[in-house]
Amino acid sequence: MTVTATRSATRLSKVFAAALVASACIVGGAGITTPAVAADEAKPQEQKVSKGAAKGLKAAQEAITAKNYDEALAKLKEVEAVSGKTPYDEFVMNRMYGAAYAGTKQYPEAAKALEAALSSNFYAPDEAANTVKALAQVNYQIKNYDKAV
Repeated sequence: MTVTATRSATRLSKVFAAALVASACIVGGAGITTPAVAADEAKPQEQKVSKGAAKGLKAAQEAITAKNYDEALAKLKEVEAVSGKTPYDEFVMNRMYGAAYAGTKQYPEAAKALEAALSSNFYAPDEAANTVKALAQVNYQIKNYDKAV
């Protein structure tokens, strides 16, 4: 790889990680929330994570914001072990896994997590577009060009 190609790949990785962190969940005082659109409703409805998962997800979000991706992955693994998680908890967890794995350049794992988040139907349309773009960038990084377009 040439110096120019290396710089370009590094710049793309930084932009990509920043985009994923930006598209990660909103942390509010009452917990992590994001709008979701039900199939039969025109307006998004707010979803909240369960009490059992909230503390770990908030800690993971804070670690991602601080670019401490290894800590975020550890917190997410703790949340994974929590019993009684809701489908929404899984959605939030997958979004964060996508950002954390991308931050550590574990792109195949990031792709799996982002695909799982997208398949959950909790995204508002504008949020889904950002994640589809991030997923395309991940697939480009792992040379999965069919999914990158």
